[in-house]
Amino acid sequence: MVTTAIKGHRLNDYLFRTIPCPLEFNPIEVITTRAIGFGLHPNSNYEEWTVSDKLLMGWLYGSMTEEVGTRVMGSTSLVDLWKALKNL
Repeated sequence: MVTTAIKGHRLNDYLFRTIPCPLEFNPIEVITTRAIGFGLHPNSNYEEWTVSDKLLMGWLYGSMTEEVGTRVMGSTSLVDLWKALKNL
């Protein structure tokens, strides 16, 4: 039932990691009149990916009993949480 709801909302790529987590920052080349250097530019795809990942994690945690939730607590991503649940 869980995978049906996730697929129904077209979010299964987050669960099955067919969309890998993007880099948090994109490297950018900075050219000035004095020197060439490199900097970091925030990646908006990372923010979008993280929001979806955490929303799905929250939904899964919210649908668990307290006993199951405490056994899988500490997962850092949806994929980690899903693996922990499968291992139970």
